[in-house]
Amino acid sequence: IGVDDFLIEGNRDLHRQLVANGTPHDYIERPGGHTWPYWENALPYQVLFFSKVLKAQETASEAVTVTGGKVSGTTSADGAVRVYKG
Repeated sequence: IGVDDFLIEGNRDLHRQLVANGTPHDYIERPGGHTWPYWENALPYQVLFFSKVLKAQETASEAVTVTGGKVSGTTSADGAVRVYKG
């Protein structure tokens, strides 16, 4: 998010709550506001980030096995355990 973005305080609050809960996440503040020049620069990075997340989820979901009604999952490179039921 841009440091001059009118939405920054809500993002900072969410970031603090995630830190307090120990929830793994990425948070970056960059110069700029909620403007087209900011997003023209930021969008390619956002698309790359979500592409990696979706590929990781796809890989993790393929590794899940269900045995006797129990669900198992995998631990990803970032240490988060992801479990999928279907």
